[in-house]
Amino acid sequence: MYRGFHFPRFMRRIRPEATRRLSRKFSQFNNGGPMMTLTKPMPIYQDGYLRRSLEDRNARLQLTATFEAKEVEDSSNPWAEDDIGAIKAVTFDFTGTLAQVKGSTEEHYLDELKAVVLADYGHKTWAEVDEASIRPRLLKAFYSAYKARMRELPNFGYGKIESEEWWDWVIVETFKSAGVPQTILERVHKRVGERLYDRFATNSAWELYPEVPDLIRSLNSSGIILGVVSNFDSRLEPILESLGILKYFRFVLASGELGIEKPSAEIYEEAMKLAGCDTFEEILHVGDTVKTDVLGPLDMGMPFIFVDRHNQDSPQLVPVEELLKSRGVYDKLVMRTNTVANLSELADQFDETYITHKEPQPPRE
Repeated sequence: MYRGFHFPRFMRRIRPEATRRLSRKFSQFNNGGPMMTLTKPMPIYQDGYLRRSLEDRNARLQLTATFEAKEVEDSSNPWAEDDIGAIKAVTFDFTGTLAQVKGSTEEHYLDELKAVVLADYGHKTWAEVDEASIRPRLLKAFYSAYKARMRELPNFGYGKIESEEWWDWVIVETFKSAGVPQTILERVHKRVGERLYDRFATNSAWELYPEVPDLIRSLNSSGIILGVVSNFDSRLEPILESLGILKYFRFVLASGELGIEKPSAEIYEEAMKLAGCDTFEEILHVGDTVKTDVLGPLDMGMPFIFVDRHNQDSPQLVPVEELLKSRGVYDKLVMRTNTVANLSELADQFDETYITHKEPQPPRE
């Protein structure tokens, strides 16, 4: 019987019925540190998660640490490997997880603005644009406009306006706040908006992280069902197609096409259904944002991997800890073990002994 991909114990929701013995090896948190093997049982509570209490803290401090890079074999362990459910599907966030903007947002915005102004009005009009002072203000102006629009019309205007119109407002407000003269914006904003919208629908503006293609192909060939779950607009599938990886995903869920966004339970429930999983414990989510890609799965009892590409760990740990403690589910040991710096580290954790191979997933039609 196909059991799928068995994920390390720390990356699974801990069962409430009994005490699980932790015997999975993992790296010491210090960079380049030795391997640590944990062998002492941890207490389990009815909500199914380790609670961050003094009792638990003391229990963790008493864990036996042996600096030996080996597995602990214990046939009497009631939570032996055969009794642990299998990960059958993996879902990925898009921006910051699978791909990033090629170059920078500022460059794309200024390139399109300059191209239109020069083509339609010439160098004399472009001279009115103080590019040197506008460039450093563009990114902050973009995020400010994006957040304001999202508060007003969530999910890229789903059910109210088209996403292109939604983005046109963001683009105009971005340029206006950055200092582009209003007289120029009034003449060129429509063409610039159209060009930027089309540009960000292809690999002209996006690039995969280097390790992504090999990881996706490896998971697919191992029979793992793959999906994308992202707070994105209707251009997500065309972007994945232009990047050459759409064919590996059974489904793509974009908030702008569903009207629901992460960390809402509904979008994860839809992912579980499309993946053909019976429980949330069978589907792993990978993403780079704590609020949407960590708290959402935790609420649903899903395994998660937090991708910390830009060393967010240090500044984020305090707010993350407070957020999760408020829900009674935070454990720093689990959080750190579920954090990787990139998807290459995630691939390294794919122990072949935990993969039961079956036929590769068929290409997307």
